[in-house]
Amino acid sequence: MNLRVAVLALGLFVFPGIATPGYGQPAPVQPAPARFPVIGTVQDQTGGVLAGAVVTLVGPSSTPDRVVKADAIGHFRIDDVAAGNYQLRAEYEGFKPALARLKVGPRAPVQQKLVLQLAGLTQEITVGDNPVSIDAAQ
Repeated sequence: MNLRVAVLALGLFVFPGIATPGYGQPAPVQPAPARFPVIGTVQDQTGGVLAGAVVTLVGPSSTPDRVVKADAIGHFRIDDVAAGNYQLRAEYEGFKPALARLKVGPRAPVQQKLVLQLAGLTQEITVGDNPVSIDAAQ
C-alpha cells in the first residue's frame, strides 16, 4: 500500500498535469445566452388589424434594431431576442406610431398589442378665379 502511495506521489510530482481532472480534454463549452421570441398584434383603435404594419424592436445601443411586417391578420413575431429591455414601435401609413416598452426574459412571452390611432386628417381646398364647370348629365 505504501508503495502505491509513493508511486502516485512520484507521478504527481513528475507529471503534475496528468492527475488534474480534465487533463487533455477540451475546455467546456459555455452555453449560448438564452434567446426569446417577441410576439404580438397591430390593430387600429376600432380593433381592425393592420396587415403590413412595420414593427421595429429597438434595444440597447449595442443591439441593432429588428424590423418585421405584420402578416395578413396583423400578427408579428420576432425570434431570437436576447434578454433585456426593449421598445416596440409600430407604424402604418395614415396612423400615428404606437410605442410600447417591454422586458424580454425567460418567462413565457406576453402577447403585445399595439394600437395605432388615426393621424390628424387634413383636407386642402384650392379656390381660384378660373371656374370649373361640371356637367351632371354625363
